[in-house]
Amino acid sequence: MIKLICFVARQPSLSVNEFQDLWRNEHAPKVAAHPATQGRLVRYELNRRKARDYDRTDVVYDGVAVQCYSSFDDFVTMLGDPAYAQLMEEESALIDISASLVVFTEPERVIIDGPSPRPDNLTKLFAAIHRRPGTTVEQFRDHWRNGHAAVNRDTPSIARHILRYEQNVAQDDAEFDGVTIQWFENTREFFAMATEPEYSTIVEPDEAELLDQSALTWMLTDAEIQIVPGPDS
Repeated sequence: MIKLICFVARQPSLSVNEFQDLWRNEHAPKVAAHPATQGRLVRYELNRRKARDYDRTDVVYDGVAVQCYSSFDDFVTMLGDPAYAQLMEEESALIDISASLVVFTEPERVIIDGPSPRPDNLTKLFAAIHRRPGTTVEQFRDHWRNGHAAVNRDTPSIARHILRYEQNVAQDDAEFDGVTIQWFENTREFFAMATEPEYSTIVEPDEAELLDQSALTWMLTDAEIQIVPGPDS
């Protein structure tokens, strides 16, 4: 299975509310119902950017789409379907493709498993990350999967704020090295974590060893809207 994580930017002609309505209620159902996606698109969710997060004017994105496919060949076959290409033309009126960010990843590696049932007003953090300059792909992946994962999971004052923590390792030729996804009970819990003393004394120094922080792209979203539930949903 492959995973596509897309940080989505709306066309500038659309307001936030117009985009979110069209994305959720028109475009996503068309994708899910299209003959070219049947048996290929095995999971599809939308994550709408939180209204509060729009106060951060340095971020151009309006949400994150997560799609899983049985294989990369299935994804390519779907894109090559002439009828699906027509749907993608319609998409260009909704989504600014040139401003959006797409990362293909491996299936997620769960560091902290999420609760069941989950809170209704969940907040999610999506962060697309680059490795620190001078670090090889292998060094980055080892540190991220083992050292950095442990820093978050095994520091009680940090872990108590995180409901779920997953790492999505990018394919070898991706622009980014991976995508972190974390769940919080609400937005207050995210900021509470970030202001814990151990965040500045333990987590941030480890991030400085791992990441190119100048290239970090992150966003807070609401809980996902499931368009095509995955097999474990």
